[in-house]
Amino acid sequence: MPTGAQVIHGLRAQRQGQYAQDTFCRIVSYEMLARDADLIEAWSPELVTADEAQRIKNWNTVAARALKRIASPYALVLTGTPLENRLEELISIVQFVDQHRLGPTWRLLDEHQRRDDAGRVIGYRALDQIQQTLAPVMLRRRKAEVLTQLPERVDSRLFVPLTPQQRVHHDENGAVVTRIVSRWRKTGYLSDVDQRRLQCALQNMRMVCNSTFLLDHETDHGHKADELLTLLEEWLEDPAAKGWSSANGWARTRSSAVAWSTAPGAMCCSTAAYRASSAARWSSVSTTMPTAASS
Repeated sequence: MPTGAQVIHGLRAQRQGQYAQDTFCRIVSYEMLARDADLIEAWSPELVTADEAQRIKNWNTVAARALKRIASPYALVLTGTPLENRLEELISIVQFVDQHRLGPTWRLLDEHQRRDDAGRVIGYRALDQIQQTLAPVMLRRRKAEVLTQLPERVDSRLFVPLTPQQRVHHDENGAVVTRIVSRWRKTGYLSDVDQRRLQCALQNMRMVCNSTFLLDHETDHGHKADELLTLLEEWLEDPAAKGWSSANGWARTRSSAVAWSTAPGAMCCSTAAYRASSAARWSSVSTTMPTAASS
């Protein structure tokens, strides 16, 4: 019987070779599902486990459609992110496990949504019926139920100064925010155009705290990735160390990719792969600090 787990990565030819190997478990990113649909179909997995299942809450995304096209006798979804108050999101996730469990979408929405005269959803009703329907296929563990089993959490924040290049982008967008807010305070009115400009400028200020690449797609100025690598190396020196990075979906940055290997209560990565791998950038941002990027 094959053993071990393999992370699918690299260019197409490299991934084809990885799928051809006799491996018990393969780890594939959501972004790779559509590109490797034919390879996954040929592999024909018996069990598909979808971690961070909120990624498929929108049924019309490329990732959700690609995942639901995988035919397997067994499926399992895992998520620690509470769903928003939208039945459509719940339906999309449940359909991957059992597409017939909740019945036709139109009927479920009609039975449980409350709408106003304009047809807008203003609430829900009889949600206990949905809970009963899902009971045979859903296991829910609340934070209060597992909190006593978890070690005490220690939060550490490291503030990293912006580079001069980051500061230029940051201050330019900060000036836009200042002008819009000043006008808003003076007139008491914020137009739709100004609201979009304000949101865009604030988002740019957040992104540039990671790297200038997120704005100009050419340069890559920023200390955050280097500081994180230093922290990871310190953690890896201690076998008992446990850690979590605040960058959501952290995997790749600064023209490099981190090869992750996870075990209960542990987080590991190959620093050699971090330095050597190519392509890819920040997948998310995690700071709103106006004067520094926190890692």
